[in-house]
Amino acid sequence: MVQLNFRGSKPIRLQIEEGIIRLIETGAILRDEKLPAIRELAATMTLNPRMIEQSYQHLQQLGYLYEDGGDYYVAVSINEQYRAKLLREFDHLVEELERESVSRDELCSRLLEDRKEVETNDDRSESCH
Repeated sequence: MVQLNFRGSKPIRLQIEEGIIRLIETGAILRDEKLPAIRELAATMTLNPRMIEQSYQHLQQLGYLYEDGGDYYVAVSINEQYRAKLLREFDHLVEELERESVSRDELCSRLLEDRKEVETNDDRSESCH
């Protein structure tokens, strides 16, 4: 399911989470698909079940998984997950631009300016405020 590097500097729990996210992104596991049971996966990977449980719980908090009756399932489709990833990257970029003293008004103006061409073919009126 997930390949781990026990010699690397990246924490195991993070590797588990990134591996599951990668499986969702690539479509290897699909929306509403059940993930392996915590104890089963822990035994397969020779890890403490608590580490698997923490990874599943964190992915649930992030919206990737949901829990039902003690089992964990994929909560998002590839498109939803990809959209969420892009929005997180956008948020990070906005934060970085703000640290560089770019105002929200300037960001908003730029977004609307880039949308002008699209708006000519779309009756929706958009506003940042």
